[in-house]
Amino acid sequence: MAFRTETTPVVAYHLRKEAKRKSSGFNPVMTHRVKIMMKKLTVLFALTLVGLSSSIAQEKVAGSSSINFQENAGVIHTMDPLLQEKTICLSPKYFVSMPEGHKGEKVPLLIYLHGGGSKGTDLSKIEHCIPRLRYGIDKFDKGPCIVVVPQCLAKTEDGTRARWRPEDLNIYLKNLTNTLPVDPDRVYLTGNSMGGSGSWAWGGSNPEHFAAIAPVSGGLGSRDSEEANPTIEAWAQNLATVPVYAFAGEKDDVVSPENSKRMIAAIQKAGGAQAKLTVYPDAGHGAKGITYKSQEFYDWIFSKTRK
Repeated sequence: MAFRTETTPVVAYHLRKEAKRKSSGFNPVMTHRVKIMMKKLTVLFALTLVGLSSSIAQEKVAGSSSINFQENAGVIHTMDPLLQEKTICLSPKYFVSMPEGHKGEKVPLLIYLHGGGSKGTDLSKIEHCIPRLRYGIDKFDKGPCIVVVPQCLAKTEDGTRARWRPEDLNIYLKNLTNTLPVDPDRVYLTGNSMGGSGSWAWGGSNPEHFAAIAPVSGGLGSRDSEEANPTIEAWAQNLATVPVYAFAGEKDDVVSPENSKRMIAAIQKAGGAQAKLTVYPDAGHGAKGITYKSQEFYDWIFSKTRK
């Protein structure tokens, strides 16, 4: 008995599809792998876009004078133009780091004066200054506190070498107190190398601003000579009225520790019972690396209040 086989429309469709697949070299396993790879590439592209958007957001201008430069470095502020034009050696831009969660109350202010290698108008030269201090403040629980870092120009308009001038820094401090919630009885000054020298000069000229002063590896500038004793003595008389703690490295061959020893001795001779000095026996010009990591520095400076 013979059987007759009929091809239904559905069966015919699948037969044609299979024949087409074989003739075209279609590989279902390879197609599946390609689909998986395309999904992975899509996810990677999306993550890249998210990262790029985040980077752009961090550099977005906040108002007319503030830019987020790098994490923990602070925010760039610009001095009041009317005050800026009265200065000779200061860049108009500076870093400010506000305490986390600040709600407007007046808080202590720590001013850091950088060394000679950071002079100019390139803010990347001073962006490393605040993170070191902010880390110590947070680690040893000394907040809330505002930290600021001004920048000294490399040269003045007439081409002479710029330096930390007390006259400029007084104007800068006025700008800070006009724009930030500063507790005027808890303003602290520190600086390293040229900034240590600037701390001696500013503190020696205007001690009334500060609750405490802590120069690190600071020289006495053109006043190193014995002929400059009258100026040193005048500074010492002023600094005898405020707590001073100096730090230096015994092996410093850039700024001799004798500068700090001489200044502290002069302050003590003038009656400064709160003046003291730490000289690290094995440290050179990098004494700041020890000082700004030490709990002693933060315990001492933040314990002071202007009287």
